[in-house]
Amino acid sequence: MNLKYLLIGGEALNKTIVMNLYRSSYAPKNIINAYGPTEGTVFSLMHRVTETDIMETIASIPIGLPITGTQCYLLDNDKRVVPGEIGELCLSGECVAKGYFKMPQVTSEKFRTYTFNNKAIQLYQTGDLVRELANGEIEYLGRKDNQVKIRGYRIELNEVEACLQEFPNIAHASVLKHQSVPRGKYLIGYFSIKAGHFVKISELRSFMKKRLPEYMLPSFFISMDIMPINFSGKIDKDVLAKLHLQNRNSCNNSNSIELEVERILPRNKCEVVVAQIFTRLLELAEVFIDDDFFNLGGHSLLVLELLAEINRELSIQVKLSDILKHRTVRDIAKCLTDQLETKVNNLVRLKNGNSLFKLFLFHPIGGTAFCYMPLVKNLQINYSIYAFQDPAIDGDKTKFNSIEELAKCYLREIQAIQPHGPYNLMGSSFGATVMVEVIHQLEAQGEEVKVAAVVDGFACFALHKIQQVGITNLEEYLQEYLPRTAKKIDPFYDVMLERLKILLQYKTPKINTALALFKAKEVLPKFRLIDSKYNSWEKVTNSPILLYKVDGNHETMLLEPQVQDLSAQLSDYILSTEEMLQATG
Repeated sequence: MNLKYLLIGGEALNKTIVMNLYRSSYAPKNIINAYGPTEGTVFSLMHRVTETDIMETIASIPIGLPITGTQCYLLDNDKRVVPGEIGELCLSGECVAKGYFKMPQVTSEKFRTYTFNNKAIQLYQTGDLVRELANGEIEYLGRKDNQVKIRGYRIELNEVEACLQEFPNIAHASVLKHQSVPRGKYLIGYFSIKAGHFVKISELRSFMKKRLPEYMLPSFFISMDIMPINFSGKIDKDVLAKLHLQNRNSCNNSNSIELEVERILPRNKCEVVVAQIFTRLLELAEVFIDDDFFNLGGHSLLVLELLAEINRELSIQVKLSDILKHRTVRDIAKCLTDQLETKVNNLVRLKNGNSLFKLFLFHPIGGTAFCYMPLVKNLQINYSIYAFQDPAIDGDKTKFNSIEELAKCYLREIQAIQPHGPYNLMGSSFGATVMVEVIHQLEAQGEEVKVAAVVDGFACFALHKIQQVGITNLEEYLQEYLPRTAKKIDPFYDVMLERLKILLQYKTPKINTALALFKAKEVLPKFRLIDSKYNSWEKVTNSPILLYKVDGNHETMLLEPQVQDLSAQLSDYILSTEEMLQATG
């Protein structure tokens, strides 16, 4: 077959197609890349493909120069001529139509009259984005409606697609814009892989980083066995858009993807909190400890949200430089933990204050000292503040068979820092009962407790519930009293159940120390059976109960903004006991 000329039009021409043509048995002597919309029948611009096009062009091969009788203009969004820049291709001349038959409204939208050099010219607006090359020829970039704006940057999706398509072993590629409330606008790269090959996401991302600015990089990559095709034989982008709603991860786990890191779930409370923030901001179902915030789709604006969320959840001020340096759940959590004072066994120093005044906080059933950070941040007292963290959080397998054993362990650590009283103590929920047992043991030693604050704890938890509820499945019954955020996959879940079991067995002793009860104004349904004016603490102490009503409920009173009311009333109580001690001392 002796083919002299082959004219190709209708789609952007890439070098792969041309190379395949030249290698075929019917290779033409000349290949012409012809461009022309229906409104400019038959063709408006032409370009003779050269060896340079094949060897050097990354995106589409140029569409060339206008044919005789056709003029082209590149206009920006303000309809100004922009030679040498990206603009919309507009056509005029003898080969261009005057409008659409009996369609005046559409004609007025696409065919408009502009004045150039004091001359009125009717132009057909193609909707195609192009740019003028150094030699004066025109390069097609894509449809105008395929241009998106993300975080102030205009991005040509075709340019991103072309870069993605160039990566080895990728068969077909497409890039779409998506949008959500927390994440804003972002890109997703979809691709299929050549048979028998695989693509490593880290290498793909690195490849594109070398060729495109950061803002043009897709936030997600989704691999597919076969790209969906519509009736026109083109990639069906509607199907791809729906696919993302079903798969929100940086890559799917098909056999063609090489997994880059071991998928380890969060192992401690701080990692759990950071991972939960990741999932909310990035709209992911699951995050692992070695997942990189930026590789999951995070960007500069979301980093500010991340900092705010960490401060809101843990009351720890994190620097932007820390996040840029520590990008994974594992590293961010370690950075946060390092900001706290070094632990002395199970005691964490949350605040440096006057060394003569110390306040010890007993953890609730969740076991972590972090829950007290918002409270400590708002307390108006110059005390050194310490909080207990359950030993099991750090993997300590010491088994405590009773509240008495746990309290004895904690008391040793208190007296290692403060050998003698008077002591200042506070416990929330489960921690209140542990605190009372510590007071009981201190009184047995002849020591004095000045501050004894109970934050929404219940004195006769076991007694009330066993009398009023027939417990047949203990574990199922206790699950009701775990925090709402607790899940069975939580590494501390079983420990919380064990702590509730020893709480059920505990017989609260009688003490002489006066207690201050900070009771939540809102009572959760699960506590209504054991709720009373003083939550039964009047049966525990021989002294009067000081009652404070504070904003929130059992699960929110330690969180912003409710914690501000608790911290204000707790500060007043502590300072008043200090004044009383000075007056009597």
